[in-house]
Formats: sequence, C-alpha cells, structure tokens
Amino acid sequence: MPNHFPIILPVLMPVLMIASGMCSAQSVLRVDDDALSGGDGQAWASAYDNLQSALGAATSGDEIWIAQGLYMPSDGDATMSFVMLDGVSIYGGFMGNETARDQRDPATNITRLSGDVGRDDTFDPYMLNTANAGHVVVASGVGSGTVIDGVTIEYGAYGPSGTGAGNPLMFGSGIYCISGSPTINNCVIQFNYTAFAAGGGMYFLNAHPAITNTTVQYNSGHLSNGAGIFLGGSSGAVIEDCAIRYNTVVFSSPDGYGGGISHDSDGELIVRRSIFEGNLVRPFFSLGDNVGYGGGIFSFRSPLTVEDSVFKNNTASIGGGIIAWNEALIVNTIFENNTAQAREGTIQELGGFGGGFCSYSFQQRDMYLENCTFVNNDGKEHGGASGGWNSNLIVNNCIFFGNTGWNPEFQGYYREHIGGSFDLRYSLIPGIFGPPAEGEDPIDAENLPGCIEANPMFVSTTDFRLSANSPAIDAGENAGWTSILMTDFDGNPRFVDDPNTPDTGAGPSPVIDMGAYEFQVTASCPADITGDGQLNFFDVSAFLSAFAANDLIADFTGDGQFNFFDVSAFLSAFAAGCP
Repeated sequence: MPNHFPIILPVLMPVLMIASGMCSAQSVLRVDDDALSGGDGQAWASAYDNLQSALGAATSGDEIWIAQGLYMPSDGDATMSFVMLDGVSIYGGFMGNETARDQRDPATNITRLSGDVGRDDTFDPYMLNTANAGHVVVASGVGSGTVIDGVTIEYGAYGPSGTGAGNPLMFGSGIYCISGSPTINNCVIQFNYTAFAAGGGMYFLNAHPAITNTTVQYNSGHLSNGAGIFLGGSSGAVIEDCAIRYNTVVFSSPDGYGGGISHDSDGELIVRRSIFEGNLVRPFFSLGDNVGYGGGIFSFRSPLTVEDSVFKNNTASIGGGIIAWNEALIVNTIFENNTAQAREGTIQELGGFGGGFCSYSFQQRDMYLENCTFVNNDGKEHGGASGGWNSNLIVNNCIFFGNTGWNPEFQGYYREHIGGSFDLRYSLIPGIFGPPAEGEDPIDAENLPGCIEANPMFVSTTDFRLSANSPAIDAGENAGWTSILMTDFDGNPRFVDDPNTPDTGAGPSPVIDMGAYEFQVTASCPADITGDGQLNFFDVSAFLSAFAANDLIADFTGDGQFNFFDVSAFLSAFAAGCP
C-alpha cells in the first residue's frame, strides 16, 4: 500500500497546529485609565492604563477594548497622536468588567480620546491654554478592517505653538487619514479645531472611509474648509445614519466651503439617512469679495448622492443646505429653514442663492431632485432651490412651500421657491404658473407637466407627512422615480394607492405621491379627531376647536377653506361611524 503521509502532511499541518494551540489566535487587549501601570492588557484586572501601550503591543487582527475614561496621546507633546495599525480595531464604551464586546454601552460609558495633552483646557468659556494635539487619531494607510468604534474624539487643535500654515498638523484635528479606508462607527467627533487648512473633525486625502452612526459636531475651521469632514484627492466616502451638526467654517480669502462636509475630491460621496443641522460657513470680515459655499455639504469634482436625509438650519452665502457642481442625485430628502445669506462685497452684494439647494456647474452636469420637500428655506433669491449657473436641474415629484426670498422683485412669485434653469415635472410649487417676477413672462404650461399650485396640507407645521386631504397624494409621476429606492423617507413603501383620492399623477395605478413621504393608507375613520378609535362628544369638540383655528385637520373638503361644507362633511363622516 503506497504511503500518502508525505503528500497530505502539508495540508494537515495548519489544522494540527491550530488543534494543538501552536498558532496564536486573535487577541483582545484591554485598556482602563484607572488600572495600575505595568499591566499586559490580557484581562481587565491587568489592563493597560493607557491606549498608546495597547497600540504598541497590538498586531493585525487584534481588538483593543477601552474602558470609560479620558485618554490623551501624550502628556504634553502636541505632535503625538493615537496611530491606528492596519487590521487593529479599537472599541470604546466598556465599564471594565465585560466578557463580550456586545455587553458594552458607549452612550453611558463614555470613552474620550482627547487632544488636550496639557490637561488644562477650560470649557466655560472654552479656551486652549497650551497646545493641543494636531491630530488626536491618525488612520493613514489602514484598510476597512481597521475599526474605530464607540469613542469620542475631541479637542484636537493646531499642534505645537508656532506650527505654520501648510504643516500636516494643521489638518484633520480629530481624525487624520491619508490613503486609508477605516471603518468609523458609533463615534462622536467634536470640538476639534483647524486653521489655515481643512478638516476640523476629520480629514481624508486619497482615502475611502465608511462612516456610520456617528455624530460630527461643534468642529471649527478658521480660514479653512470642511469644518466637520473634508474629502480631498481621490477620496470617496459612504456616510450612513450620521448627525453632522453645528460645525463652522470661517472664511476670508479665498472662499469658504462646506460647514458640514467639503467634498472636493475625485471619488463619489454617498450620504444616507443622515441629518445636517446648524452648520455654518460665515465670513471673517463683514465686507469682502469672497463667499461661502454649502453650509451642509459642498460637493465639487465628483458625483454626490443623498438619500433619506434632512438639511435643517444650515447657512452659507450660496447653497445653505447643499451646493453641488457635479452630478447629483438627491432623493427623499427634506430641506427646512436653511439660509443663503447674501453678503456685502466691495463692488456689489454677493450670494443669496439657493437657501436649501443650489446647483452650479462648469459642464452642464445633470442634477436630480426626486421626491424632496423644501419648506421655509430663505435666501435673497431662490429660497428653496436654485438651478444655478450652467447646470441642468431636473426636479420630479417635489414639494416647495413657505420658502422666502427677500429680494422685493421676487416676493410673492415662484422664484422664492425655485429659480435659474430647471426642468420641472409633477411638483407642487405655489405660483409656478405665474411670472417669475413682476413684468416677466410665465413658463409655458406645457413645460410644467403635472405641476400644481396648492397648499400641500402637511400634518402640521413641523411634520411634513401628508394629511388625508393633501393634493400631493397620488399626484406624482411614476416614470420619474429612481430605481435606487422603493421606499419613502420613513422607510415605508412607495406607490401606495389612496382609494379616497383620485389619481392625478402619471402612470398606472398605484401612482406615487409628491414629496419625501408617501401617504400610508390605513383603516380610515376621518371623524375620529381624537384618534381613540371611538366617535363621541370629544371628537365634535376637537373638530369645532380645529375649525375655529383654521387647522388643516378640520378642512374635510380639502379645498384649503373652512366653511359650511367642511362642517357638513364632518357630520356625514361622524354619522358613518368607524370601520
């Protein structure tokens, strides 16, 4: 019988080594700032007392678990950072007694990685007393298997005293990443500062991060760009379920870009289910010939996709919520109370275009707004959206309502909602069939298929879902819908037919609704004003109160007026009872 052992031995050796314990397994190293020095990280009782020691001992495939507490990359050296290793992941949020990663609670057990290496910052008011780390975390050259999860990264700023403009320490004060693809999840990136550079919170150059469930807030850039996040070079990113809020760019010369995100790279930026709130691009001097672009997002060289997101209370000179210069697809997204704040130039006033969204382009790029809702955005001109210079803005199934422009020539005209060059279909815009301004000719109605002038009848002034009598129900265009998503902002199905509303849109039934929300049909009992499933005196009282206040819930005929016919319709519905 032939001896096959020499042949199969190379195949069996790895299995035999693992079974005999000859191969080392992935390690978990533990860090606790309350631990005694000299630990080896193998258990909480012998944890490292600082993160740098754990990073120095880790190898690819290892995890570092960090207990709640405060960790600095050095005691006084502002050139030092926590440098991530390829394949090594850090997880914060531990109490210091867990045996499994899923037992941690980052929201309660806050793990702070701080650039305050001098431990002397004051916070009321905030002041940097001695130099802070130029980068709190460096993630250059790592792959997607390098995870940063459950930590708060804060108070990075400028590096040592005397660090000059252009020095890498001036960029990416929170996270600095060159040619890396880290996975950043469940983190808070806050109170980081950059100057004469970019990326207060996070800076990516030729990098492709995945960022999820992360809050990027209160980061600042002085004469900088991308206070929250900067993407440059060939960078692209996927950002999902994040909050980008209250980040501020201060600009002088040249212009300023991207309070929340500056996307100035050759890679695509994809944003899903995220909120951009209170981000700001503002001038340093009250007078000057430079402007700020994109309070929420500035997107320049490559495509932008935004899905199921909110832009609220963001401000810039042009594009308070978003400005895009290349291809853009914005779907199921709400723009609320954003501002394009014009500024005084030395020769003329500058900016004031596109409070919610502004499309600019050098090469007539196509930009799509599909099933978006624009409410109460403000600008000197085109408060809701601006089909700006040389772009091809295509608007399908959108709602514009309550947007304002303080240029007196446009007040009361549709240019308060949308202006410039655009292709508009099956959308709701007050005044769209009238002139854009006094003395100008209106758009030919044949070029506005399916468009309507009406009150969209939202559920309330703060809830932009459609009420049962909304003229936007079943009024969109099926063919205009992107195949990317088949759900609305809430994640509910699109193409829901309301049997009580005639189809006024285009396409076979069911016809899609206008706006970010699809009206979801439920067992109807319209006279149950109190919503308790019963019809009684309390519903009559609630109806009469709503009727007296001109509340939309009392507009039973859906004509935007409050009169005898609404009372009659309510009484008929009350007599019919609930299903």
